[in-house]
Amino acid sequence: MKNIYTFTERSMNFWLNLFTPKHEGIINFCKIEYGNDWQWAYSHFQKNKKLPKFKEAA
Repeated sequence: MKNIYTFTERSMNFWLNLFTPKHEGIINFCKIEYGNDWQWAYSHFQKNKKLPKFKEAA
């Protein structure tokens, strides 16, 4: 399962850097992936410089 997440994160970073400003792209990704918890996920990203794992999301 960890390999799938790593691939997804790597892919996300690649596509976000190509098409959108990083800030906007990460917010959009968080909204899609974390749903109602997107603000928590984005805050976690800002503090830790990495996205939280899905099982950490409440």
